Amino acid sequence: MQTAQGADALLGFLINGTSDLYDVGQPGIDPRELADPTVDPTAAAGATGLVTGSPLYKYAYLKVGGFETVASDASAAIGGGVSLKHVTVTFTASGDASCEGTVIYRSEDGGTTWGYLGTNWDPAATTFDDNVPFASALVDYTRTPKTVNDSSANYGLLFVDPDSFDLDVVPGKIIPAGLSSAPGRQPSVAGPITVSGSMKGAFRSGAIVPLLYAGPGAAVRTAISAEPVRQFVWDCSVAKRSPRALTAFSWKGSEDIPPVWLYELMVTEATLTIANGKLVEDDIKFVGCGFGEAAPAEKVSGTGTYEGSFAAFGRRNDVKRATDDVLVKVTQAISGGTFKVTPKVGTAAAYSTELTGYVDSNDKQTKGGAQVNDKIELVDESGSKLGFDSGSNRLPFFLCATEALTGIAVNDIYSIARTTPIPGTGTTPFSGVAPVFVTTPRFTDAHVELKRGTEVLEVTSATVKLMFPRRMRTGLGRAARYPALDVVHTGTMGVEITFQRDLLDTDWQYALMDDEKLVVTVVLDGELIEINPGTYSTYRDGLQIVVNQMAVDSAKSPVTGPVALAENVALSAEQPTDRSKELFTITATTDQDWRIPA
Repeated sequence: MQTAQGADALLGFLINGTSDLYDVGQPGIDPRELADPTVDPTAAAGATGLVTGSPLYKYAYLKVGGFETVASDASAAIGGGVSLKHVTVTFTASGDASCEGTVIYRSEDGGTTWGYLGTNWDPAATTFDDNVPFASALVDYTRTPKTVNDSSANYGLLFVDPDSFDLDVVPGKIIPAGLSSAPGRQPSVAGPITVSGSMKGAFRSGAIVPLLYAGPGAAVRTAISAEPVRQFVWDCSVAKRSPRALTAFSWKGSEDIPPVWLYELMVTEATLTIANGKLVEDDIKFVGCGFGEAAPAEKVSGTGTYEGSFAAFGRRNDVKRATDDVLVKVTQAISGGTFKVTPKVGTAAAYSTELTGYVDSNDKQTKGGAQVNDKIELVDESGSKLGFDSGSNRLPFFLCATEALTGIAVNDIYSIARTTPIPGTGTTPFSGVAPVFVTTPRFTDAHVELKRGTEVLEVTSATVKLMFPRRMRTGLGRAARYPALDVVHTGTMGVEITFQRDLLDTDWQYALMDDEKLVVTVVLDGELIEINPGTYSTYRDGLQIVVNQMAVDSAKSPVTGPVALAENVALSAEQPTDRSKELFTITATTDQDWRIPA
């Protein structure tokens, strides 16, 4: 048995799709592959420029999130080579809506070695202009064409690199209080399960995007034309009306410990800690109500065109849970707001009797009939429950579609593996494809400004806490052992800012006594975003939080000895007197995009 190693642990995220019933929506798993290029590029000399030699080119497509296809074959050589020219590389556009650009690679030695030349960030474009001289440092030979298409690998997950995390599924117990003549406590029974935890680590603007989707709600996303720049803007009240949740994938670093899916996570609190000479740290707190160990369903046969998958909620407790996968066969395509499936375990000769699922007007799975939620409870070929169903314990094994079910067809068969392959190169239990990480820059205190109106404050450290109150909406019956049916907004969102400064005056005490209302802005302003090697956007990687009305809660400066005195100031957001203004507006600018399912 292998001891779990924190150094090997993995934590990845997806943004969930929406539901007609629940704020937590439905799992954002994305099994779709962006097809590899099938047409070779061509290259032709153009106007006077800097390229001299006999360059060859390949191209690949980028899928939203930073996933990349296998590259095309090489272009044919330009007859006679080129001397001090531009070279126009012509290629075929992907045409897939998930493509965000075309990557160009160049070889200067006849195809022996390849390096990254640049990306055309217009997914509809079909040309790239090369004006980079041979032997230039602007060609990145550490980035070479991929030999494996990772656009559908690892379920579309993007991974982060926190310092620590404790996101987990924690089973509970109920201990009866009945009297008995026997010594000892009453025998316990299985109780509610908790899905919660936190994540701490260096702040990255690209990684904060999904976490804020699961905090205030959906953002307004803007893609800057012909650049990799993406801006996400959260206006407090607007975002709250469009809640989103996350799907998380957690693995604790041992091949003997199966990964866990946390399908319905919401963020309740996000804290940024800023101090002199240190990285900006974030501390994110989560609650959730869905989990599972089985792999998302993989289509193994059938003619249907459904592009999504199915997520399995809960844990199996049948006798074959450690040896056999579950197969699910479609027996009725969508008709009259329903569809039907029959499951079985392993190589059983027959499937179970039909199970009915329901869809809304958009063909997304929903609640109907005698169901307790928008999922189907799975059974084996004899009709026995695949989840826990003994004594006082009841934990169904549920099936939930990840997309609108448009295109499913009779006799489509899906396999649900007992455990999920671990993202990484190598053989079983690994997926064979390395995980894709968010790699946007980290921030230090040198990137941070705290403003009172337009005045930049002189502070030595600060903490910014964003609060998103949540309530677990629970239910009875078959879903009672799950943490909740839904996680919903409750109360009011809040912002608290505390900072420390050298005691220079009594200005903040006067602001407290005068009940002064302040506009406070927190700016994390990072480096210019690179469009291509040597070419930069005018946009910077960063985060801005504008709180339109804050009040001073305290301003204290204790004397702690023969040292310079520091003042500790605490501010809290208030509902703006001008009701046309938002409580807060958050803007994240990054070159890390995220898939936002419907």
